[in-house]
Amino acid sequence: MKLKTYRFAAAVAVLLALCLVFMAPVGATEPVTTNGAFKEAVAENIEDIVVTLGDDVSYDVGPWGQNALGGKDTKTITINGNYHTLTFNQLDSDWNNVHTNGATLILNNVKITNGGHNDGPWNRHDINFNCSVELTNVYSDKALAFKKGATLTNVTINDPNTSDTYAIWIQPNGQTVTINGLTIDMIGCSNGRGIKIDEQYVDNPVKVTLSIT
Repeated sequence: MKLKTYRFAAAVAVLLALCLVFMAPVGATEPVTTNGAFKEAVAENIEDIVVTLGDDVSYDVGPWGQNALGGKDTKTITINGNYHTLTFNQLDSDWNNVHTNGATLILNNVKITNGGHNDGPWNRHDINFNCSVELTNVYSDKALAFKKGATLTNVTINDPNTSDTYAIWIQPNGQTVTINGLTIDMIGCSNGRGIKIDEQYVDNPVKVTLSIT
């Protein structure tokens, strides 16, 4: 009887341990503090990547799909910034896109900027998201451009330099852009303006749904 009880207790302990393993967060468990560690963390081919910043980091982006975040099986990439700065370092003189392999990029509690041009048209100056993106409690010192769906919650854009003078540029590809709390400060821009939906560089424009609350 004691032997059976022991075996049962051991089996229960194993099952509990397995449950804890499967319930553990997927992705980086320790805050990343270097560019190399960040690049490695966001390159994993797992369904849900979670990265926590422990310091300011930068990540190279190129004109098309170079350095796409996540793998072919990745569904979401969550970056919890802890109010550090994430710099998208632009490698090209004209086009630079934050790109994933089909995953939704989720940025929380972070400052974002880019390492490219401090003036000029939107396609080379803005932070260009060529992926579905969710921004929550995000501060950006560069204008933002969206090619796919986006949800902005408590976002601040403070950019005095863009010559296109729009804080948000949306390319009409049939997506939905939802804004729940947005502060735009374009002081310093001549004729600084808020949001533009424009079919520039879009071959077959499709109506955008824009929701602002």
